[in-house]
Amino acid sequence: MIAGVTRWLHNGCARLSTRDCRRRIVNSSADCAVTKGDPMHVPELDVETGPDGSLIVRPHGLLGPDRAVELRQLLVHSVRKVRPLRLVLDLADVSGLDPINVGTLSAVCGLGDDHQVIVFLDRASPGMADALTAAGVPRQRLRAVRSNPLITGENFPEL
Repeated sequence: MIAGVTRWLHNGCARLSTRDCRRRIVNSSADCAVTKGDPMHVPELDVETGPDGSLIVRPHGLLGPDRAVELRQLLVHSVRKVRPLRLVLDLADVSGLDPINVGTLSAVCGLGDDHQVIVFLDRASPGMADALTAAGVPRQRLRAVRSNPLITGENFPEL
């Protein structure tokens, strides 16, 4: 299943490095070689297969308009061509979503329904979950929404 995504990305604009059966998609404009003390580039997306055959995509950092095309192409290709049983987007390391990517994640849920691929959005922050729900993502697609300690009162001592 991951071979289809890997082959597609190899032919496309993204560069891959493989480590411990994980596929890491690295920004094509970044220099991946570590020479002359240059800092290592942190991958923007991790793509791997789960033990149950699901395709797990883990974006990192801020998902802004500069990363919208790459994310959209990966998700659409995964749903239309690879067609895993489940597509899981783990949003734990995402610090923010712009409106374009909110729409992309909403649209991929509908596209998954059309192609019989279940799409889940895991570990989104409460703000992201609200934005995704407002964009039309069904609440049952959002799993394990992270709690905000200021809202739940975990940081306040008992009086």
